[in-house]
Amino acid sequence: MKGLIVCGYPGVGKSSIAGWNKCVDLESSYFSYRPAYDVHDGICVNIPVRTDVWTKQYCPIAINLANQGFIVMTSYHKSVIEYFMSAIYPKNVSGAVIFAPDRRYKKEWID
Repeated sequence: MKGLIVCGYPGVGKSSIAGWNKCVDLESSYFSYRPAYDVHDGICVNIPVRTDVWTKQYCPIAINLANQGFIVMTSYHKSVIEYFMSAIYPKNVSGAVIFAPDRRYKKEWID
């Protein structure tokens, strides 16, 4: 079975189907954060900031999992979509698809 990468908009059900029949939810929040600090009410607070290299770490992992026959649910970040649009895929990967609601329903979807 060929693998597939699905770039899914928040709330489309990526996490809900993870684990079903070789589906994997590749959570992007674990990739390349560096600490940054801000002061709130006189208290220094750690606010993680994503680095520029996280996409270069995240996307090859998704391609590798898809090459093993998994359906990989990924984030919908612009940099991720751009990466997959220009990627060269192994023969065992069908490619990447984008799953998102129609722009006309963006407000309803977010609500």
